[in-house]
This record gives sequence, C-alpha cells and structure tokens, in this order.
Amino acid sequence: MFNVNDLHGKNVFVEKEVVDKEVSAVGEVNAANIATTVSAAAIITNDEITLAQALVKIKTSKPKAKGVVIQKASESITTTTTTISLKKSQDKGKAIMIEELMKPKKKDQIRLDEEADLKLQAELQAKFDEEERIAKEKAQKEQEAIIALIKEWDDIQAKIDFDYQLAQRLQTEEQEKLTIEEKATLFKELLEKRTKHFAAKAAKEKRNKP
Repeated sequence: MFNVNDLHGKNVFVEKEVVDKEVSAVGEVNAANIATTVSAAAIITNDEITLAQALVKIKTSKPKAKGVVIQKASESITTTTTTISLKKSQDKGKAIMIEELMKPKKKDQIRLDEEADLKLQAELQAKFDEEERIAKEKAQKEQEAIIALIKEWDDIQAKIDFDYQLAQRLQTEEQEKLTIEEKATLFKELLEKRTKHFAAKAAKEKRNKP
C-alpha cells in the first residue's frame, strides 16, 4: 500500500501513472475520464502534510495560554493584597509608636504646667508680701509722725497754758515780787507736769492698740 509519509517533500505524480495503468487494464476509460481523474488528484508536498497535522493539533489542544493569563492575574491580586496588609500593619505600628511617644510628652507637659502654676503662685505671694510689708512700714511711719506731731503740739500747748497761767498770776499784785528764778522754776514745774500727762496718755493708747 502506498504511504504518503514516504514522499519527503518531493512532488509526486503517482496518481497519474496509476490511472494510466488502470485505463489500459480495463480498456473502458477514455481520455476524458483520465483527464478528470488526473485533475482531481492533488500534488502533495511534505509541507502541506505538516501544516495539516499542526491544524489538527491546534484544534484538539486545550487553551493553556488562557489558563496562564488567569494564573498571572491571580498572583497579581494576591501580591497586591499582601502589600496592602503590610502597609496597614506598618501604619498600625506607627500609630502605636506615636501614641507611646505622646504619652510621656503629655505627662511632661502636665508636670511643666504644674511647676509653672506653683512658680506663678510663689511670685504672686512674694509680691503680695512685699506690698503688705511696704504698707505696714508706711503706716508705721505715719503713726510715728502723728505721735511726734501730737507731742510737739502738746509741748506748744503746755507752753501756751503756762504763759496764760503766768500772765494771770502776773496780773496780780505779786507780779512785781516774782524774780526771774521763780518764773523759771514755775515754768519748769508746769512743763514736767504736762510732759508726764501726755506720756501716760501715749503709753495707754499704745497698750490699747491691737
């Protein structure tokens, strides 16, 4: 039997020879039948056979390329998901770190605020104490000035009283009999009496002072 694979890429006209032999043997086929048979026979090459086999393989094979594309898409999606998860994890870690850093800062800020408040209170208290001290010193000086003024006034008043009493006595008949020494002695007695009186009064006021 004739095998097509034995052609090895050469043009073969076997069909024509076979037809000629069949015509001579039978003797009933005319020239028109021979031409029709020859025209119906194809010139077969090795390339045409290879192409036909390739077409058959393509039709019967599975679409592996499509499966590969799907697999790549799946791997891409998986990688993207992993990246997002890592990013979220990193963001979470950063948030925890920021929160941990903020806690000491908040405590330090509270401590600094408390120290600032205490310092401000101390400054205000010191200022208040200084103002109070100045006010007390001023009041003390004013009091001393008043006391000195009163004493001075008392001395003046005592002298006035003495002069008045002396004038009354001088108006008497004995005015001519009083010597200078007697007048001086009398004035001294009146002055001492007046001084003792106001000294006792000032001491009493000082004891009654709160």
